[in-house]
Amino acid sequence: MGKNTHGCSRHRLYNIWIMMRKRCYKSYSTGYELYGGRGIRVCDEWLNSFIAFHTWALNSGYRDELTLDRRENDGPYSPANCRWVDNTTQANNRRIPKNNTSGYAGVYFHKGNRKWKARICMNGKWVELGGFDDIKDAIRIRKEAEKLKKAGKEVTRQNASRKCKEPLPIPRERLQEVSANVVSVSA
Repeated sequence: MGKNTHGCSRHRLYNIWIMMRKRCYKSYSTGYELYGGRGIRVCDEWLNSFIAFHTWALNSGYRDELTLDRRENDGPYSPANCRWVDNTTQANNRRIPKNNTSGYAGVYFHKGNRKWKARICMNGKWVELGGFDDIKDAIRIRKEAEKLKKAGKEVTRQNASRKCKEPLPIPRERLQEVSANVVSVSA
């Protein structure tokens, strides 16, 4: 008599389920230190039943072009903490790296020019939002860029900074004064 199976062992969802469990519980698995090694677990419902995971996935918007994402990066794989998202959303939902000096995602200190930099991933590419003397300004512009992105708007350096309370533009008299002091180089 043959073994009863779900018939999905070659399905993409089955592979996602296997890999989710493996990175959380198998110390030899690639990525274990980032998941199981940090205490990330799979809820009992999914750990013990592919059918439960499969049912949740289909009822929660699963499509082949989406990836499984945990809303809270330090939380478990569970129905309350997981969702299906595109690659850009996945790239932006990362925990703050250990070497992050700002404590805020997308904000870091650039040693070369001694400025706080802000950036965000948009359509798979990093958008540099600017360099700031004050960390609060870098965090503020990053948060504004996140709001624009969440609203489905294109994020550029210009429209993110326009939304922030940036210093007033240099007065015309000051621009003329600076221009007069610039030595022009001609051939």
